[in-house]
Amino acid sequence: GGGKGGGKGGGKGGGRGDADSDTDADAGDAGVAEEELEDEHLSPPALRARYPTLSREALAALGALEPSAIDYDLIVDLVAMLATRADALSECAAARGRHPGRADALVPLPAPARAEVPEEEERRVDTDGVSYTRADFEEFYGAEYLREWERAAPRGQKRRGAKAGGGALAGGGGGGGGDSDVVGGALLIFLPGMREIETLADALRASGLPLLLVPLHSSLSADAQLKCFARPPEGLTKVVLATNIAETSITVDDVTAVIDTGRFKENRYDPRRKLTRLEEDYAPRGSLTQRRGRAGRVRAGVAIHLVSSHRYAALPPQQTPELLRVPLERAALRAKRLFPEALIADTLAALPQPPALGAVRSATATLVSLGALDPAVDRAAGQAATSEALTPLGCHLAALPLDVRIG
Repeated sequence: GGGKGGGKGGGKGGGRGDADSDTDADAGDAGVAEEELEDEHLSPPALRARYPTLSREALAALGALEPSAIDYDLIVDLVAMLATRADALSECAAARGRHPGRADALVPLPAPARAEVPEEEERRVDTDGVSYTRADFEEFYGAEYLREWERAAPRGQKRRGAKAGGGALAGGGGGGGGDSDVVGGALLIFLPGMREIETLADALRASGLPLLLVPLHSSLSADAQLKCFARPPEGLTKVVLATNIAETSITVDDVTAVIDTGRFKENRYDPRRKLTRLEEDYAPRGSLTQRRGRAGRVRAGVAIHLVSSHRYAALPPQQTPELLRVPLERAALRAKRLFPEALIADTLAALPQPPALGAVRSATATLVSLGALDPAVDRAAGQAATSEALTPLGCHLAALPLDVRIG
């Protein structure tokens, strides 16, 4: 299951992104009025009631967040808090009705006794919602992965028939071998792009915290991406700085805490420049749910979303499909390259969410004007038409990951 949704009433990740690309004066747009709304969850009394374990300085930082930018200092403070686990454990314990006091006042808590189950049930492996016998799991995934799972899975999941040994220690920095849900483990921080990853990495290095920083984005080689799975050296907390590649494509099984800036980047059409650009915006609610679940893959965890409540309520449920928000010239070229005998409109109409026919015709006309599709003359109608055959230039453009006007 997905850990505790933190929903910090604090700020949202904001937009430094590839935004060196000039922004229009009117780009502030519809969100301005919404940003000026007073969010009751940002008021000092509400923050103090919701997060009684946070220091006065941390509450002041949450209340003074700038909505239009990522607060890197706040993220560094959150990493420091989660890496030591003291305040995080206290907050989790209070939320579960155990001990609402400060972390240093917490004492070992008795874990609930578990019912005895047959031995064959004890020897099962539960991961990603699927239950295996240990023999099947080892045969399918290999002995090395089984050892990794044994190391990462909580005690109750390793031996579901065993009684708890020693209780849950809800305090301190993760030592003692207790059963606390969020003791130990790595941190996963979602950022909108590479530049933000580099900026936060510099801030974390300057903090002097004992961290192992691991960037994770699609521009890295496969070998570099695999580093996110490695266990950190003794005494270091692994912090994975990731784009939305870690939402669904990759599961880092030792993550117990997620900090989500709530931002992402997607391709959108700029009508003024008539080009597709990579723009930063708030991620949809479905993406935030996926990110929250990254903290609870093999054990319970904590998720902190830096998105205010009124902003979260206004987010779309899912991301708009790319074909419905960008020009179709590149998609038309790919369709023609894959299915040279079929009409472009027929190929795109077979998609689960097909684009509008008018947009397809406009894209076809643009490709003809650029010389990417072979024009022909319909003599009976006496007007120009297209045979939709790719020209040499069209074959070249179809192979380039660029807007056709640039290619």
